[in-house]
Amino acid sequence: HITSDFSNLSVSDVYQGEDLVSVGNGQGLFISHTGYSTLPTPNCSFHLKNVLYVPKITLNLLSVHKLCLDNHCQCIFDAYLLTIQDKSSGKIIYKGRSENGLYPLYTNPSRFSDSSSQLKSSSVSASTAALLSPQNKPVSAPIKSVSSSNAPLAYLGNKISHHLWHRRLGQPSAKTRQQILHSAHLDSSVDSNNASVC
Repeated sequence: HITSDFSNLSVSDVYQGEDLVSVGNGQGLFISHTGYSTLPTPNCSFHLKNVLYVPKITLNLLSVHKLCLDNHCQCIFDAYLLTIQDKSSGKIIYKGRSENGLYPLYTNPSRFSDSSSQLKSSSVSASTAALLSPQNKPVSAPIKSVSSSNAPLAYLGNKISHHLWHRRLGQPSAKTRQQILHSAHLDSSVDSNNASVC
């Protein structure tokens, strides 16, 4: 999880490492702090551990793997909708529409999809303690209250091109790249117009 707003962290520590966050243009962004936060939604609060405070990042980003692992939930994506389901009860705890290829999470129920506005706050127990990139690209106090705002608190990524996967994976052969992407349940079709030899 990554945020550019320090007030999103309820507990934080100065980051002692030398790692940088790599972004799409190849630039490495400085990590200032790490911490914990909660993402409140109308039906539950998602607990976010190990949130990176990166002052120059342009969007708040959530890791689907960490969200699911820390909150005992599963995320279901299609071209238009994100559904988050509690794994213990099977109840849907969040629904939202994709916007411009991203999957924003809102705390304001009026910004949810029509079907998600019908969710009842009782659809998940108050004791649910669980934590959020399908196509690619913040534990105890809430993220600063923006429930009256229409601004999303976090986004789930964009689809990454095969060229970028090729570079990120260390320039493997097309066959190896396809196998890796297929095993990760990611689109493994290759655009022959963009295929090239290094």
